[in-house]
Amino acid sequence: MRLVKIFVLIMIVGAFGTHEYYISIFRLTFNKTEKQIQGELKVFTDDLELLLKTNDHGVLALDDKSQKAEIEEGLRVELPKHVKYFDIKSRPKELSLVGFENEGDLTWIYFTIDDVKSIKEPSLDINWMLDLYPGQVNIVHFYDGIDEVSEFYSLAKTRIQFIFSE
Repeated sequence: MRLVKIFVLIMIVGAFGTHEYYISIFRLTFNKTEKQIQGELKVFTDDLELLLKTNDHGVLALDDKSQKAEIEEGLRVELPKHVKYFDIKSRPKELSLVGFENEGDLTWIYFTIDDVKSIKEPSLDINWMLDLYPGQVNIVHFYDGIDEVSEFYSLAKTRIQFIFSE
């Protein structure tokens, strides 16, 4: 009985505590035929709206279809500023925004990285949302067509080199 009371107390304190988590999830898939990396980024909508507002893109509501052009313009600026891809020779590759999809509390951002001939040892610099939330964690799942490698990025770790066998 005593364990039940302790468990209930922990649940109550946890439910009303102010601890917040800041996480975004990236999914990168190498399409060898198109020589392209296709990317998806899942982010909390309110965090993304704050990022756009803080970086002078205006007060935008991601669920407002009339603001689609302004939102996409803000994403075209912010995404490449916070996500950088480098090939095996440390040459940067440009990110291109494909679009976004709002699902209420979550928003999906779609992008591509073109002219990628090989992903044997690419590096990624990701500091997505770290200027807003120093405790932000960015999880990256990178799929080369055969294997998937997952890593996390944080304020302490913003560059990672992936190693795939070809």
